[in-house]
Amino acid sequence: LPPPQIDRYLILERLGAGGYGCVYRAFDPVIRREVAIKVPRRPHGWTQHDEETFLDEARHAAMLKHPHIVTIFDAGRSPQHGVYLVMEYVPGQTLSQAMAQHRLEIPEAVRIVRQAAEAVHVAHQHGIIHRDLKPSNILLDQHEYVYVTDFGLAILEQRLLQQSGNISGTPAYMAPEQIAGRTEMIDTRVDIWSLGVILYECLTGRRPFQAKNVETLRQLVEMREPTLLRVLKDGIPMFLEQVCLKCLAKRVADRYATCRDLAEALHLWEQSHRSGQSGTVSISTTHPLSGSTTAPLLPTAAPTISHAEPSGSAPSPRPRHRAGLMVAGLSVAVLIVVAAGGLWKWQHPGGGCPPGWRTGRMIRPSARASRPFPPSLHRWRSSTLWSSKRRRRGRGSSSIPSIGTTVSPTVPDAWKQNSARPPR
Repeated sequence: LPPPQIDRYLILERLGAGGYGCVYRAFDPVIRREVAIKVPRRPHGWTQHDEETFLDEARHAAMLKHPHIVTIFDAGRSPQHGVYLVMEYVPGQTLSQAMAQHRLEIPEAVRIVRQAAEAVHVAHQHGIIHRDLKPSNILLDQHEYVYVTDFGLAILEQRLLQQSGNISGTPAYMAPEQIAGRTEMIDTRVDIWSLGVILYECLTGRRPFQAKNVETLRQLVEMREPTLLRVLKDGIPMFLEQVCLKCLAKRVADRYATCRDLAEALHLWEQSHRSGQSGTVSISTTHPLSGSTTAPLLPTAAPTISHAEPSGSAPSPRPRHRAGLMVAGLSVAVLIVVAAGGLWKWQHPGGGCPPGWRTGRMIRPSARASRPFPPSLHRWRSSTLWSSKRRRRGRGSSSIPSIGTTVSPTVPDAWKQNSARPPR
């Protein structure tokens, strides 16, 4: 049961409880207003130093002034309940409760994450990292206005190096370097990862990484790429998918540099959606899941909006693939030539060579002198070509026969004997 009173605050009901503490709805009789009081759990070993750390973080969180951040009014220490934090009470529901009741529309999901990113950016400017962003820490009032709460787990950046690997936050929304306990790598971009998980869940209805235990979940977060959003749900614009995947980049340098860049990217999509051109927003980027690094979406590489052609204009003609047609025609022609050559070779086994040459084997150079040429070759060489050759050799001699004269060379007796042999 909730305590009846904490210091001067009258407890009305318990709003919720988590791993880090309980939150109550209370009434302040001095100011006469309803407030929310958060009381952190005091585990075994809770010391005076831990309480001072909590109050120090509360003082820094009280400096945050933004329309989307829950205001901190007071902080104190009670003898019965320990330290507590008094915050602005926001009637309504959490984002997790809203997603459990109905599926969020794409514009509504984008607006919620954009407003949360704007609030977290202000905290980052004051040197505060939330480290526990999740749907239950995003409140929606009666007019669907967004409030980011629970900066109790926020740790100043200058104190990160003093941590000893302790994990704070909800594992399903932790960045790889955070869930692995690498505190030296933790900076403001762990909150960008958490906002990417929230955007993923709002658009698809499920978290990008799900497991039954923390160890399996840690392996998934560190090693596996998330499933593409448009595979899980049709109708999600490619622009929003790229924005979400950039937030969920494994390498810290591949994510958005600031939450403001994320908010500007989402605001750009909202503007194009209101103008009816949400499908034409494009980003020039070399993309992630194929092994290359992703180019910054904003602000270093600003997205461009390509306006669609007027409905009355004639559509541009499609380019004809002439090169492909030429290659196909050339391939068909080569096949026809090869087929024709094979058919001719089948009909003429000799291949058009003299009959005496159909031996099917090579003649060694040493055997050429003892093996005469076949007679058919001599008949061919005794033609006009042979006469022209002899004329070139004996140029200037009176014994040169006239053009067209058939000269029969002297054939050795061995050749005559072999001429009677049948061709092989």
